[in-house]
Amino acid sequence: MGEPKREDLVEDRNLWDWAPSLLAFVAIYATLFVFFKPNLLFSLTTTAGGDTGAHHYPAQYLIQELLPHFRLTGWAPGWYAGMPMLTFYFPFPFLLIAILDWFIPYQLAFKLITVLGVFALPATAYAMGRLFRVRRPYPMMAAVFALVFLLMQSYSIYGGNILSTLAGEFGYMLSFALVFLFLGTMVRGMEKPQFNMLFVLNCLILMALVLSHIVTTFVLVFIAPGLLLVNPRWRSLGYLAAVALVGFCLSAFWSLPFAGNLEWTAHMAWNQLHSLKDLLPTALLPVAGLGVVGMAYAVAHKEKKLLPLAWITFITLLLFWTLPDGRLWNARVVPFFYFSLHLWAAYGAAWLVRPFMLMMRDLFRWRGITGRRVYVPLVAVVLGAVVIMTSDTAASWIRWNYSGYEGKATWWQYKEINDYLDTLSPPGRVMVEHGQKLDEFGTPRAFEIIPYWTRQDTMEGTLMEASYT
Repeated sequence: MGEPKREDLVEDRNLWDWAPSLLAFVAIYATLFVFFKPNLLFSLTTTAGGDTGAHHYPAQYLIQELLPHFRLTGWAPGWYAGMPMLTFYFPFPFLLIAILDWFIPYQLAFKLITVLGVFALPATAYAMGRLFRVRRPYPMMAAVFALVFLLMQSYSIYGGNILSTLAGEFGYMLSFALVFLFLGTMVRGMEKPQFNMLFVLNCLILMALVLSHIVTTFVLVFIAPGLLLVNPRWRSLGYLAAVALVGFCLSAFWSLPFAGNLEWTAHMAWNQLHSLKDLLPTALLPVAGLGVVGMAYAVAHKEKKLLPLAWITFITLLLFWTLPDGRLWNARVVPFFYFSLHLWAAYGAAWLVRPFMLMMRDLFRWRGITGRRVYVPLVAVVLGAVVIMTSDTAASWIRWNYSGYEGKATWWQYKEINDYLDTLSPPGRVMVEHGQKLDEFGTPRAFEIIPYWTRQDTMEGTLMEASYT
């Protein structure tokens, strides 16, 4: 069994060379649409489920009250005894909902933005691999393993995967996807630092991810210096500092009041995770094993282009073990560590293309380049089939969320209650006792959006950490 010929491994630049990536992307997004069925995603129902089903009031208040007065934040009377709406929560996803609301029905706008980060992550992982100039098929493998990461079922509130997104972390999901696009565009910008359109793009991406979630921004502050490992020059450091300065200035209208008044918000006082099982759940072990193969291969071949990825793995591990008890729960950092392992696994899988090519040549007498072209779409299809068969929780949660309040057996009872409340005059504040039984209406938080359905306010609310009251 001989080695593949050099010409079999050389990347050609014709249409056939791009076909495997196209087919792999088709497999990735076909898999996502198996879960996010179009008849659910594009139906005119009001999204339910977890915190997500209670985010309609912030979106409505932005659309109806804040934007007409050219504001993104303001005082909202509907929750608690009034609260600063979107002052301590993240306005960018809601702004996107409001923009789409000008063109399509609100229900569709809300659904599309809540899944935007999910659908963006495979593309941004691919873009990062390409922009890092890592040899194919790694960029495409990064996209494939992003799909595997999205369908992790070992956690549901940390952020970054589908379950967390359905639970209400769609802002984190969008910001998380933008972080990896930002790392890729920054590597290119730092190669030849200039104040050009790429600089502008980097600043805008940074602004968007800051305004989408503060936790991802915090983690980015620690992982961005890792880009200097591949561009260790003073000019590159200056470029990084300039993008950081301009990007944070663009978001300062929100981030400065957020930081300056944070002491007035509720303090959840999280107890940090300290178990190795939290860091390496059993379901992650196969990916971690392949990730170790990828790391070993990168070391053996001196793959310096992936030094920033090694830095992400290291720094997120360090943050997990060293963050003190306080406002920032170390579990919110864990998705970056998980995803870095998936990206290392993608590199390990990319290395396996060589033995696959040899096997296909021995079995079917394929040319090496034919085996390489088949490999990536085949891996995408196989892994897509695996996650379809194993991700039953994600499938059921998606059905529950996107069938909407209107799709629940108790919809008419829920509607009748809200219709009655809407007739009461003068308006007042409705008291609701939170309980798991309310989940039959769509979410235990179903009556926290009384201000969305009616003219009445409520003493309840979803954004507990974002309220003065």
